[in-house]
Amino acid sequence: GAPRNLGLALSGFTVVDTASVSEDVKCEVVQFISHDGLGVPVYRLRPHGIRQDSTLPAVLLFSGHGSAAQAAYDSSSYQRGAGADLARAGFVVFVMENRGMGRLEHLGDHQRIDAVARLTGGCWYGEIVTDALYLLANVLEEPYVDGRRIGAAGVSTGGALSMFVAAFDNRIAATYVQGFLGSFKTTFGKAGRHCLCGHIPGILRVGDMADIASLIAPRPVCFVNGSEDTFLSADARAAFVTIDAAYMVRGAGGEAELLTPEGVGHELSVELAVPWLSKQLQ
Repeated sequence: GAPRNLGLALSGFTVVDTASVSEDVKCEVVQFISHDGLGVPVYRLRPHGIRQDSTLPAVLLFSGHGSAAQAAYDSSSYQRGAGADLARAGFVVFVMENRGMGRLEHLGDHQRIDAVARLTGGCWYGEIVTDALYLLANVLEEPYVDGRRIGAAGVSTGGALSMFVAAFDNRIAATYVQGFLGSFKTTFGKAGRHCLCGHIPGILRVGDMADIASLIAPRPVCFVNGSEDTFLSADARAAFVTIDAAYMVRGAGGEAELLTPEGVGHELSVELAVPWLSKQLQ
């Protein structure tokens, strides 16, 4: 049967708002209650006209820096509004707001949230990864979601969340990670190619990005680092050697792939993500 939650105290989703996207996509803003009592907003997108008793595959589309609305439906943003495209392709899509951004910007800047979390040994990434695991557990309780066909996707921090959640929870069946593969030291170190939020306390005592990504094996995963991305394609290729070896050990050669499209910067490539997720989950 469909997988169940891992013992988290689940609130379910409550509708708090609606958003206008297009005639063929229905978008509601719902929220769930996370570990500390915070109501976390989520854009839930579904294709119009689906039957009430339909069971659909789902995608957790995690947002990068900026509002979740960018990932949900703003095609002019670097996140390309991929949620609407995925809904049109037949998915139920859940786009979680990250703490300190969009509808949660009243909590303060994400780096201030990170600094406060470090007082007790945590960090901003720890907070939002925990939120993401609560999101997944709540999604699995929805009767219209096929719990065997759930994907995770995103760019930048959204790619990081996709990678972490899939590594931690094998109920993610397919994972698309763009603009987040390389090494923590290179990306968040003296090269200064990304913001300080990626300084996760003690992470390298556990492993680098490639080691975490390898935990996704043997499930399908696609990494995309464009030639113009701030996450360098050369770093991604080096990391992918470790990931590919892990997949070979698990007897899943070919289930992990790395794409480095020319001329693509730090953005979500809808034209790559939607067909890949459709192939894996439809």
